[in-house]
Amino acid sequence: MAMQPSPAEDFNVQKNQEGGQTVTGYVGKAEMVYVPDEIDGLPVTEISEYTFANDQTPKAIRLGDNVKSVMFGSFETNKTLEIFVAGKGLEVIADSAFLQAEALKDVRLNEGLKEIDDFAFAGTENLKEITIPNSVEKIGTAIFHFGNESLVIKGTAQSKAKDIAEYDEVTYEEIN
Repeated sequence: MAMQPSPAEDFNVQKNQEGGQTVTGYVGKAEMVYVPDEIDGLPVTEISEYTFANDQTPKAIRLGDNVKSVMFGSFETNKTLEIFVAGKGLEVIADSAFLQAEALKDVRLNEGLKEIDDFAFAGTENLKEITIPNSVEKIGTAIFHFGNESLVIKGTAQSKAKDIAEYDEVTYEEIN
C-alpha cells in the first residue's frame, strides 16, 4: 500500500517506557491512514488500547516500520476499517486487537511478527483469507473464532497457520 505517512498532528501520542511514542488516539479525518515511523523525533513503537476502536473514519491503516506492538482492543469493533497493513517491525498483535472489526477484509502481516494473542481477529466476518508468517512463534486461542466460516488461513509447512486453522475450524492452505 504505497502512500505518504499521515501528518503527526493527526495522532495523539504519549512517550513510552521504551523511549518511543505510543499512539493513544487518532484525531484526523482521512480514510487512508499511515502511522509515521516517528513523531516529534521519537520512533512510534506502539498502538495503544482502543486507539482506533469504534472509529468511523479510517478504511485503510498502514503501520510505520517502527511499530512493534498493537495492544489489546486497538481496533476492536471498528466499523469502517477494511485494510490493515503491518509495518516491517510489528512483533505482537495483542488480545482482541481486531475483535469484531466487522468491515476488515484484507490483512497483510509481516515476516518478523512473533505473537498473535487470544481472539485477535475474532468476529471479523468479512475476512476471507490471511497468510500467517513463518516467524509467528506464539499463538493464542480462538484467534479467528466467530468470524467468516469460509476463511482460508495460508502458511508454509513451517508456520503455525495449520495449528490456527485446525483450532478455529477453518480451511488451511499450504503455500511455498
